[in-house]
Amino acid sequence: MEVLGRIQHTNLVPIPAYYYSKDEKLLVLDYMQAGNLPSLLQADIPSSPETLKAEAELWSNKLRITNLVSLILRPPLPFSSLISACPLPAMTMFQSFVLSPKSVWICWAEDPQYWRVSPMLNSRFSQKAELLDVCWLQIRGTFDTAILDKDTTYAVLYFFKHNDPATGLESPAEVSLSQKDGSIICSRKVHLNPGSPDLIKQEGEEWLAVEVGKFQPAKVSREITANLLDGTTHWKTGLVFAGVEIRGVSA
Repeated sequence: MEVLGRIQHTNLVPIPAYYYSKDEKLLVLDYMQAGNLPSLLQADIPSSPETLKAEAELWSNKLRITNLVSLILRPPLPFSSLISACPLPAMTMFQSFVLSPKSVWICWAEDPQYWRVSPMLNSRFSQKAELLDVCWLQIRGTFDTAILDKDTTYAVLYFFKHNDPATGLESPAEVSLSQKDGSIICSRKVHLNPGSPDLIKQEGEEWLAVEVGKFQPAKVSREITANLLDGTTHWKTGLVFAGVEIRGVSA
């Protein structure tokens, strides 16, 4: 699943999140208004003299879609090549995953005058959300700890970088982890302005990490929420958000 999530193609819908358990396996995909490939290929029109032309057009469309898929998948890429093209950390499947900008709640993100969300190619993150102009800065994401190893300690990290200019970020923001009943696991103040020591450079990439805190699935509720909040009244701009990573740090 980690490999599939890293594959970037203009004709493939990104996979912002997934759920994997013994009894259920789910992919979370962006909503596509025109429908999906199976529905297009399996569409059917009741046969009658009036619908013969429509039926012919339907099969013509099915043939075009099939040819398009064959072009997308040609030549087939061996799994070993996918691994080399999308390197993974040396850890098990459930040791790390990322919540993309569209799979978390960002205050005012639905209004394009405040935030701009766009896909990213050639990056381990599928999307980025660029802060254009807001006072209330809040990013909140909830995840299910059932997909994690209960005996591993996990760190929760927000990933950012800055556009120029980046202003209004001097006041501290509060980051926290909380359980489903609202009880706080951990909380601290961080600074998001350029040059802040709270922004940790990651080896081999341009993104900077802000650690929210750590937890063990065996000691917390199944549902965990990560929250970042700067409710100061001055306007903020220039921050770019790539996602929230839940990363295994020790077994």
